[in-house]
Amino acid sequence: MTVYGLIHGSNLANTFLYIMFDLDPLIAKAMVYSSSRDKTISKIIDLCSRRIILRGPTTNLDFVSAILSPEAFKQGDTLTNFLDTRFKYQPHGILVLSGGSHSLIQDFPARASLGHGIPKSGPMDSLTSRIANLLDGNLQGTEVVEITLLGPELLFVSAAVVSVCGAECLVTVDGTERPMWSSLIIDEGQKLKIGSVIGSGCRVYLAVKGGFPNIPVVFGSKSTTPSLKFGGCQGRALQQGDFLQVERVSLRWTQEAQEYILPANLRPSMDVREIYVLQGPHDSDEIMTAEDRYMLYNTDWKVGHNSSRTGVRLLGPTPKWARETGGEAGSHPSNYLDYGYPSPGGFNWGGNSSIILTADSPNFGGLVCSTTVISTELWKLGQLKPGESFRMTPVTLDSAFSQFHRIETYLSTISQSISKLVTKAAAFDLSLPRADVGGHTSMLKIARQSPRGILDSKGGEGFLLLESGDQSTNIVTIVRIKLLMEKLYTLPELDLLLTPHVGSLTIEYNPLKISQPELLYRIHEIELGPSTAGL
Repeated sequence: MTVYGLIHGSNLANTFLYIMFDLDPLIAKAMVYSSSRDKTISKIIDLCSRRIILRGPTTNLDFVSAILSPEAFKQGDTLTNFLDTRFKYQPHGILVLSGGSHSLIQDFPARASLGHGIPKSGPMDSLTSRIANLLDGNLQGTEVVEITLLGPELLFVSAAVVSVCGAECLVTVDGTERPMWSSLIIDEGQKLKIGSVIGSGCRVYLAVKGGFPNIPVVFGSKSTTPSLKFGGCQGRALQQGDFLQVERVSLRWTQEAQEYILPANLRPSMDVREIYVLQGPHDSDEIMTAEDRYMLYNTDWKVGHNSSRTGVRLLGPTPKWARETGGEAGSHPSNYLDYGYPSPGGFNWGGNSSIILTADSPNFGGLVCSTTVISTELWKLGQLKPGESFRMTPVTLDSAFSQFHRIETYLSTISQSISKLVTKAAAFDLSLPRADVGGHTSMLKIARQSPRGILDSKGGEGFLLLESGDQSTNIVTIVRIKLLMEKLYTLPELDLLLTPHVGSLTIEYNPLKISQPELLYRIHEIELGPSTAGL
């Protein structure tokens, strides 16, 4: 187990402490001294209830704080039967009776701007998780329980307001069926059970009003990354015996709440048959043929069983490839000198097999990505079930950008419906027109007409891959990439995430802050400037 501790006003802060199972379970001993009993009790109450903060596994810190508060303790009137006869402790939380098949704590947008090889994580279906939070009155990014295929059984030790959204499944409270896509009031002592997914879709989200305050923030997020064993509940899926604390005011929230069911026409479809994508970064003529590009967007791709939060395995045809090898990167044409992946969302080729990179995928590697799912469609990847099929539909960059605003308008409409600011909302159309691929590729521009010119290729509406040279490693290329990075770091207002490698630089940017043409202009101003003029 790992404990995350903080004592205000001390030298102990944000300490990660690993507790081995074969040692004494004592985490820390708090000792307080003062000039009188009253002052000492006051200081230790302040220490335990306010200054010491422990995140991670359940501890007795809250219990100890409760013991110190009664007047009987302050007066020293604590006989051996005190806890049995004159003290009542009310914990605030949810006890996991069964964890289900794979239930994880996830928040949004998780570690979106961290980089350095750390996966972004977060909900596989962020749209549904955000709707679940809206139903509870939470901020859209509040941590939720992500459930894959089979849900958990939970005992509510204290009352709470919850919602269950996503793929259809049986939701019961003490054996009585309750509706999905609704805010539900669960009383103290009741059991919530979420059954197996029925029909289309793969994931279900459980949101609790106020979230789970005892889940620690790791690398800026509460999201679980099980492949690396950090975040969430001990870096793993929920299991029997776990205790998820809820806010102390949870009971008051249940008394103020009113149950609400989201209209069916405002619920996103879990039957995913089409996913909108952008070309690139690697579909240019020297890597893929025109026949390959046609194949990508006119194939029914089947979801393989070897799919996870790291990637969705796809079954379908293989490219003919426009080259015989990957040059210095490897013997197969899918090999490429390491670069920053458009992750999540990249359609990644390893040999002749393919996956779509998802929430827990790495953010760099050495295999080509022919296509990138637009960011507003990533939620659909979370609902792809093994055995189901879908098509990738290419769209324009303008269409991809417009979808940002349409999604936000959609969520705003849901929020207004919950608040009863609108009484009847029309069904939302989130479809986009298909772009004509034809002979087009994702290559954008050559900045300098020289053997070592900077090549630009796009990977989704938030990624730009800059390649220097001709897929070979040399010191000049490395220096040029380094100089370009240093210049870009002097522009913090652009809010860029840079992933450098031996022959390339991947730039992640926020298209709501800076457009792709404007970013390209700024980059090429730097590239043609004096710092790289002699290279």
